[in-house]
Amino acid sequence: MISKKRNIICPIIAAFILISTTTSADTWKVPKSENYFSKNLKFRFRVIPLSSKGKDLSDKSTMEFSKCTGIMEIQNEKGEYNLIWKQTLSNDVTPVSGLVTNNGEYVVTFDNHHSMGYGNNVVVIYGPDGSIIRQLALKDFLSDNEIAQLPHTISSIWWHDNKHHFDQDEKLLILVIRLASDVPKVEEKNVQYKEIHIRLVTGEVIKK
Repeated sequence: MISKKRNIICPIIAAFILISTTTSADTWKVPKSENYFSKNLKFRFRVIPLSSKGKDLSDKSTMEFSKCTGIMEIQNEKGEYNLIWKQTLSNDVTPVSGLVTNNGEYVVTFDNHHSMGYGNNVVVIYGPDGSIIRQLALKDFLSDNEIAQLPHTISSIWWHDNKHHFDQDEKLLILVIRLASDVPKVEEKNVQYKEIHIRLVTGEVIKK
């Protein structure tokens, strides 16, 4: 009778060990307000994650999330920033990172807090008035096989290292994607990267 129980328990333990060793854990800090600047510092994009009670999520008194807010501002002659537009962003909590063009016409946000690489808004392009030009999922610019190569953890798909940038004329968004079947801290020399070009004005993925 004991041997039968052992035969049942052993495969369960083995499966648990396999899952534990193949799926890496990760941790996320409580989201807080972030500022993203254009390279010339003329424009500032403020992201404010809010709770259902209207509080900044860095205030630990509540963890009830709602849509977050993006505020685009321009610097005046006194060095102060004045409002251009204010919009609710597509993220339920907050994006992980953002980029702003030097002319202030485009803002791009990347990923969702605690679920990097998942969702239909992995990349979101906002236009001059703050409206969404296009939002994209990984499948919109990567094949299933390429997505499978990306580093995966329990919460996220770690598809980039914040190497995204605009082209010289700031007409194209250039995504720099980490293709490596390993955890996020894989050695740099073992990582292969792929570039994807996206037209800012339309959100079109340019096929080469």
